[in-house]
Order: sequence, then structure tokens, then C-alpha cells
Amino acid sequence: MFVLSFLIGASIGMITSFFLKIMKPVNLNKVQETCTVLIFGYISYILSEEFGLSPIISLLFTGIFISHYGFYNLSYSAREESR
Repeated sequence: MFVLSFLIGASIGMITSFFLKIMKPVNLNKVQETCTVLIFGYISYILSEEFGLSPIISLLFTGIFISHYGFYNLSYSAREESR
């Protein structure tokens, strides 16, 4: 259960980071960028809940991966807003 929850969380975290990186030229505002991070976190929670795994572990690792990789793909104002 732990390993599969970790894999869901890590993959959603990396997908979020990649999505924020490719959306950088679009110039989203800080509310849209912050909502993107929150929505992908919620997707991680829902996916692990649907598969019968631990959503808390999945959400924990999604947050860890987003903080390490996705945080620096946000604009400065979105970084301050999401902090």
C-alpha cells in the first residue's frame, strides 16, 4: 500500500512540475498557478482514494515532489502566494 501510494504521489508531483514548466510561456497569473498546484494535489488524493490506497501518503509525496521540483517553475508572485 505504501509503495503504490508513493508512486501515485511521486508521479502526480512530477506531472505537476512538468505541467508548470511547459505552461511558463503562457504567463498565467498567480491565482491560476496556485490553483493548478492545489488541483493536482486534489487529483493525487482522489486517485489514491479510488484505488483503495492511502491518500495521505500520496498527498504527502505529491507535496514533497512539488516543493522540490515544481516550486521553482512558479512565478515569483505565485511562490509568495503559495507559501
